[in-house]
Amino acid sequence: MTYSYCLQLGFRPHADYLGDVRAITRPILVMVGAADEMFVVGQYAPLLEPAQEKLRVKVLPDVSHIGIAVQPQALRSDCRGTLIWSSRTGKNPGPAATAY
Repeated sequence: MTYSYCLQLGFRPHADYLGDVRAITRPILVMVGAADEMFVVGQYAPLLEPAQEKLRVKVLPDVSHIGIAVQPQALRSDCRGTLIWSSRTGKNPGPAATAY
């Protein structure tokens, strides 16, 4: 995959991204790769979890920035992590959990 200007704009968060996080109404699992070369992985949980009690951050070992969408261990972990957290909260994770 090659980054382009259009791709970058499509993945850019809104200016008030914490407002977006606070507006979440269902449980959400944010997964990040431990080998992400674009962001400081250790800052996700301290920034996002206090803003939204329904949000949890899961760090996947040996997964890169793009790898979160294409590496097999990330794809398997996505489904498992969503279903495990859903069972703990008693909430239906919705169609995204069954997409894999």
